[in-house]
Amino acid sequence: NILERETLLPNVQRIQLLDVIDGDGAVKIYQRLVNLCMGSQNDADELLDGESLCIREVSRSGDCEGDRLLASSPYEMPKCDHLCNFLDEVHRCHAYFREKERDGCIESDRVFINECYERCNECLDQISKDACIYLLKNWLFF
Repeated sequence: NILERETLLPNVQRIQLLDVIDGDGAVKIYQRLVNLCMGSQNDADELLDGESLCIREVSRSGDCEGDRLLASSPYEMPKCDHLCNFLDEVHRCHAYFREKERDGCIESDRVFINECYERCNECLDQISKDACIYLLKNWLFF
């Protein structure tokens, strides 16, 4: 009864839709970064702790549709086609869930979700070091 009157849960759900990655995604991206660092967790951690990303001088639209998901990021998005593909896929998934929410539908298409998950994983398996750092820094600090 209280949860029906409270807006907390719907508000939390809307905020979560702003997240580009979740904890599982962060682990996968971190593993990719370690792999790109020849298996060295220390090197990966140093990259994350360092100032390896450029600070965005002005807000701008990126090279891909999904860059709007991270428009408030203080970091310049690195050039990486696979990162762009990943962000576009996340954008497509967010649009799907917003449409379902708008229609009042609580059932989701499992086939669509599974395909989206697979396409995101394929992109993440190919992203660059800078793209890994970009996604992880945005997830960790914002």
